[in-house]
Amino acid sequence: MVDRRILERHAHHAMHDGIRPIERRTVRQLDDRHEILLVRRGNEAGRNVLERECGEGEQSDVDDEHTTLAADEPPHAVSIPLRTSGEGAVEPAEEPTRDAVDQPRETIRPGAASLAQGSGSNLAVTWTAPAVDSTHDAATGFNLRSSPSGANTWTVVSGVTSPYTLSGLTPAAAYDIQVESSNAAGASSWSAISTFTTASAAPNVPASLALAQGLGSDLTVTWAAPATDSTHGSAATYNLRSSPSGSGTWTVVSNVTSPYDLSGLAASAAIDIEVQSANSTGSSAWSAISTMTTRSAAGPYTPNVPAIAGVAHEKGAVVLMDNTWATPLLFPALAHGVDLSIQAATKYIGGHADVMLGYVCANEKHAARLHQTHGDMGLFASGDDCFLGLRGLRTLAVRLKQHQQTGLTLARWLNARPEVARILHPALPDNPGHALWKRDFSGACGLFGVILKPVSEAAVAAFIDGLQHFGIGYSWGGFESLILPSHIQRTAQAFDAKGPVIRIHAGLEDPDDLIADLEQGFARMKDKK
Repeated sequence: MVDRRILERHAHHAMHDGIRPIERRTVRQLDDRHEILLVRRGNEAGRNVLERECGEGEQSDVDDEHTTLAADEPPHAVSIPLRTSGEGAVEPAEEPTRDAVDQPRETIRPGAASLAQGSGSNLAVTWTAPAVDSTHDAATGFNLRSSPSGANTWTVVSGVTSPYTLSGLTPAAAYDIQVESSNAAGASSWSAISTFTTASAAPNVPASLALAQGLGSDLTVTWAAPATDSTHGSAATYNLRSSPSGSGTWTVVSNVTSPYDLSGLAASAAIDIEVQSANSTGSSAWSAISTMTTRSAAGPYTPNVPAIAGVAHEKGAVVLMDNTWATPLLFPALAHGVDLSIQAATKYIGGHADVMLGYVCANEKHAARLHQTHGDMGLFASGDDCFLGLRGLRTLAVRLKQHQQTGLTLARWLNARPEVARILHPALPDNPGHALWKRDFSGACGLFGVILKPVSEAAVAAFIDGLQHFGIGYSWGGFESLILPSHIQRTAQAFDAKGPVIRIHAGLEDPDDLIADLEQGFARMKDKK
């Protein structure tokens, strides 16, 4: 018979050897020894249920309610070899040995987690499974926890696999990350802390979207970088989109910088423009729509001289400009970035159509070079021509005011005529270049263009040939009014006027006389249709 005290003592030894609480035991009779088999059933703490074997090959249970194996825990066993003493008592033959069905061992903790930037302010966490050795089994699961760095306010997610993405984190913030491994025996300790800073959030909407007239029917779009704050990062690049106004059919260009020229747009068309900022985290919302109308491909356009000069200087180019239309009184070219300003002094400076003269004026940087070139080429003007030029300068300011006033009077009257399709004059508010002209120029001269509605060449000839107060001539800038049919050819951009174009220079005559003369011309044109 097996001594109960021996069984209890061996059960106690077995538990100290790593066995969890024992809830069932079997004793078997072998040929030359007895063997006690301790089987773990369930995992109720502190329950060591021993049953006593009283006969060979027999088995009895004690406390059957604890004999059911838990669903998530496999059976484990310890075998204890016994020998029979001389008095029939059973004693242990040797120290207990582990059976093939062994109790699980805990896993090693994972190494420090590796962190990689996820999308937005998320963090992608990776780690490798811990090693298995003689005292640690493989991990079957992992838990992960995160905390704002140094705060020790941990948020735990269980049952995760590598890689795992932590989302909903604060942008541009440092986080402590730890990982632990687990199996049926329990969990390891937490890994060493790894700290990583989340990315900044997507940028804000671009600020101060502005549109300026570019060349031809192009639009130049400018904007300011958006502000950064606790929830918005800085912008790395920008996207721009345009659409015929109200249509919602957007054309997008990516990775652009301010200013940006939108080209290939329809002439005389309203265009909706939007801009968005972007960085590695994402993109902002599109800016509010700004709408601008492109100019007619027929021109003319008011050049953005400071912008052109700025780009040219960045490339190391010297900027020259023909400033005859405005003269230095209405547009100080050198003050707007031009290096050399060219004037046909035959026109407004002479002012009386009786001198052939011109000049070039340079800024300080290029003055010496201009002077040297002038001497090397042997250029000169006669004393009489210079005298006439000086005479004209004395009345230039007064004459320009009258040329501007008469020119605008004629332009406005012509703009209301049914025979006219369009007036080409930058001082008129509906001209596409009006904003630039108003910004940079202090006035206008008397030279402008008129696009007529389609009529025959004979009708145009009848209109011009009978005029009494307008001469026909290529030069302009004198006291008399001039008119000339124009045949415009452009290579940079097609000139799409559908009707004839005439050029008018408003002289110093009475505006009412000039209007009456033009009105008779339209009557002759009508007769020739």
